[in-house]
Amino acid sequence: GLALLAGIFSLIGFPPGSIFISEIYLVSAAFIGVNYVIGALLLGLLAVIGGALLYHFGKVLFGKPPEKTVSPSEPFGGWLAYGFLLFSSC
Repeated sequence: GLALLAGIFSLIGFPPGSIFISEIYLVSAAFIGVNYVIGALLLGLLAVIGGALLYHFGKVLFGKPPEKTVSPSEPFGGWLAYGFLLFSSC
């Protein structure tokens, strides 16, 4: 669940991701070029898209699980892979 949530935040464009940097460039270029309507429209659409992604994936992550679902435990190899990815990205 935590890796999916981190992936969703990355897709939305939370800092310090590369999508965040490209969104900042687009919005700043719109406002520097005196295209205020385009910049405001871009910010509004990014907010709507981000909110929709968080809403739907929030239902997936934090919703009530279906009945008769067995949740397996995470194997040690999975935790080892998470740890490696966490420390290699720092």
